[in-house]
Amino acid sequence: MSRLRVPAWTLPPAVAAQPWRDSPQRAVQAHFEALYASAMQGLPFLNTALSVRALGFQRIDGDWLGALIAPWCVQLML
Repeated sequence: MSRLRVPAWTLPPAVAAQPWRDSPQRAVQAHFEALYASAMQGLPFLNTALSVRALGFQRIDGDWLGALIAPWCVQLML
């Protein structure tokens, strides 16, 4: 039986995630600072009194748990 539709693009296969050996705190902060400096500029919901901060990343059962404060959100990250 022939296929009627051939997709133009197919998702690549999933890659298993590996945990960070050292704290991802600096990488998280750098990523969100770059996002703030580019894509988030001028959006009406930004609180410009805040800056991007990644805080308190610690190992919890082999994963990293930390907080992110950004001018547009506050998140706990696992």
